[in-house]
Amino acid sequence: WYQLVRAPDDRLALQDSLGNTIVRPAPGETVRVGGAAFRLAPQVADHLPLTLTVLTQDDAVDGLRRSVSAGRRSREADLIDVQVRGSDPALVRDIANAYGRLYVATHQSARQLEAKQSVAFLSGQLDRVSRQLDSAERALESYRTRAGVINLPEEASTGVSRRAELL
Repeated sequence: WYQLVRAPDDRLALQDSLGNTIVRPAPGETVRVGGAAFRLAPQVADHLPLTLTVLTQDDAVDGLRRSVSAGRRSREADLIDVQVRGSDPALVRDIANAYGRLYVATHQSARQLEAKQSVAFLSGQLDRVSRQLDSAERALESYRTRAGVINLPEEASTGVSRRAELL
């Protein structure tokens, strides 16, 4: 952990857990320490001393998981309930909104995948049925030829064409 304190010369000092000064930042300045970076707000001096804890990624994720519960209301509804517990209202709001954005993005992605799969399936079915139809039409024409069956609309059209040629 780290602590931001007022130094004897009235400047700020960021100290490690042993009390050693690491950096002497000014309000508004960005501070980098322990793998973290943060910008000091101009009014930071009004809130001294401040204790800062830098967590590992695993510890941060575990803490977030403990403070958040989320679930779908039902399989049919496109609604989720998100409950976030914390002492910082802005952070609680941002975490809940992040869960909502993630749900929407995931839901849209799943719907797009379903639609693509449906299109691919229907396209395959259309190809299969078209081949079956072509095969059936060829088989019917072959049968008609073997059986000597005439196609009345085609014969009528041919007859009209012949009469027109004779006139």
